[in-house]
Amino acid sequence: MFGKRKKAHRAIDSYRVAKNREFFCISIEDALKIILPAIGRFEVYTAKQTYEVRSIVQELVYKRAIKEERELEERKSKEAIKKELEIKLIVAQENLKKLGEPPIKPQVSGKIEFLASMYDPLPFGWIAWATLIISFFNGKWPIFIISGIIIFFGFLANEKSKELESQYKRKIIPFDRAQEAVNKLYTELKNTEQQLNKKPR
Repeated sequence: MFGKRKKAHRAIDSYRVAKNREFFCISIEDALKIILPAIGRFEVYTAKQTYEVRSIVQELVYKRAIKEERELEERKSKEAIKKELEIKLIVAQENLKKLGEPPIKPQVSGKIEFLASMYDPLPFGWIAWATLIISFFNGKWPIFIISGIIIFFGFLANEKSKELESQYKRKIIPFDRAQEAVNKLYTELKNTEQQLNKKPR
């Protein structure tokens, strides 16, 4: 008897209020969860009515059964969610495939890119604009006209580049949205699988 008492005290020693006192800061339920496995088989000789061990053990068993039933229901619910996500993912992947090959971003030719840079002040366009302004005030009309033509074609090249970029964005939007839907469902499915594989505490 005293050996089991010693084992019980040792099991919950970390909850002792003071080293020289047999007072423990732990609930009876939590104490039983720790003590009973530690002492093994036991018999109750004397116990207060309020702290009757057998009734507490029965309560623990009942609570454990309720917890397991709840966990089983939660698992069934998560498995149903997983199946639903799997179906949605397949549908989303099929919708992405139906769109065909995604558009390739157009590459602007070096000539158009150079002309466009002559229209934008930075990084090189300021040269053309400065030449245009200086030649105007100095009356150097041939240089003024040439600079104006360069800037004009630069403007056209810049607008062409913007148009190609805009067309590409309009074409890629459905692909981006479909891919985003696939990625979102895939992430949700993986999270659900991780929850299902997580061992209950």
